[in-house]
Amino acid sequence: MTPSEEFSKESYEINFEYRPQYMYVKVKSDRASVEMSLAVWAKIAERRTKTELKKILIETDMPKSLTAGEFFWVRSQSPAVDFPGYKIAIADPYPEKRSVNEFGDTVSFNRGVFTQTFTNFEDAEQWLLESED
Repeated sequence: MTPSEEFSKESYEINFEYRPQYMYVKVKSDRASVEMSLAVWAKIAERRTKTELKKILIETDMPKSLTAGEFFWVRSQSPAVDFPGYKIAIADPYPEKRSVNEFGDTVSFNRGVFTQTFTNFEDAEQWLLESED
């Protein structure tokens, strides 16, 4: 496996990089669906087993959003909840999705997954790298 690999699917592109302190994931799509979201989380869950890193930064470029109900369902299902002991920062630059992202963070937290969504990469990375040890 190379440090960076790219996968293309019909509805999304996903790129992984193993950085010194975290696994970086870039997801790009011009649409949103429950099936695609579950596929993305499954790919992230699969890839995280290939490293000892317990921090993940997911940067998205997805202007469309799931509904709150769909978001709840995705964030409630495995593999999205199968990250015990992980800290996950999400950078989503679309401010119109802020409320649904905050809702998703709450759903994840209530299922034991420590996530936080930000509107830019810099804030997401800063939060991710803060030590809570």
